[in-house]
Amino acid sequence: MINKLLVALTGILLIPALGFSQIDITPHVGYNFGARVPIYGGEVKVKGNTTYGINIDYNLDRDNAIQFTYSTTISTVKINDYYYPGGGISNGTFSDVLENYFLLGGLRYFSDGPVQPYGNFNVGLAYYKFSNISDYYLQYGQSDMTRFAIGFGLGAKIMMSDRIGIDLHIRALAPIQWGGVGIGVGTGGASAGVYAGSSFISGDVGGGLVIRLGE
Repeated sequence: MINKLLVALTGILLIPALGFSQIDITPHVGYNFGARVPIYGGEVKVKGNTTYGINIDYNLDRDNAIQFTYSTTISTVKINDYYYPGGGISNGTFSDVLENYFLLGGLRYFSDGPVQPYGNFNVGLAYYKFSNISDYYLQYGQSDMTRFAIGFGLGAKIMMSDRIGIDLHIRALAPIQWGGVGIGVGTGGASAGVYAGSSFISGDVGGGLVIRLGE
């Protein structure tokens, strides 16, 4: 999947060089809302934090664009575990986590002009890298995880000239878990995670600088 996304991204980047249409490159910063994930006997909470990323939009015409988006966030994972030794734990620290989203999809402009409101829908991968895992939970063999993910949202590009503008957006991010999230907790040697097939929704809000290339 990652190789396919990289091939698609390379193709998007090469299109302006071949003399076709426009490409918008938008580095952005914002705030990730975090997420709550139910587990057997409790709940895992990913705290909200600052997020950084870049959008690359190949404008097919005045109404449609192909979009690649990457975003990253460093956060802390908290846990409520009713089976934790000594009567349970509330708002305990599970680990730190680096969240990465690689998404490819479409963008639809609702109007043309200096202000361009839009909606988008993307699919791709979510990659979570865990570090500083609590000693108690290390015994359950925690590991990094990669999941299929979707993203969708609304935004607007406010063009101050033909080449420079501002992007404002809000979006939902939803990794899909077909077989758990890889975060196991338990008691008596047993471990459990999010039920197979479940999903959770996170999201972010942010803004960035639009740099428009091509004709």
